Amino acid sequence: MERREKLRACEELGDIPEQAYDELLRLHADTTREQVASLTAAFERGDLKSVRELAHAIKGASANLRLDSLTRVAKAVEEAVDRKLPADRIARALSGLRESLSDLEREVG
Repeated sequence: MERREKLRACEELGDIPEQAYDELLRLHADTTREQVASLTAAFERGDLKSVRELAHAIKGASANLRLDSLTRVAKAVEEAVDRKLPADRIARALSGLRESLSDLEREVG
């Protein structure tokens, strides 16, 4: 996330300090990592209801933090399940979610 985008997000979230936003991003990365692990396990056992619910939760929290890329890929997972796409298409969407999470983790250190 570019600094300009981060400052805009801070402003949209009620003019919170940049350091507070950075901490929120770290917490979100940690939480999302756990959710993605649970989501992956649910997918592997064929529990698409849980996959959808976890993707929806990730999408909402990411949107609240103005993390557009993570929001977009979580939405893709959710929609893949809703549209009853084949397992390989859902797996590709999950791969995109993991990649976007990795990007966030690199950013927050």
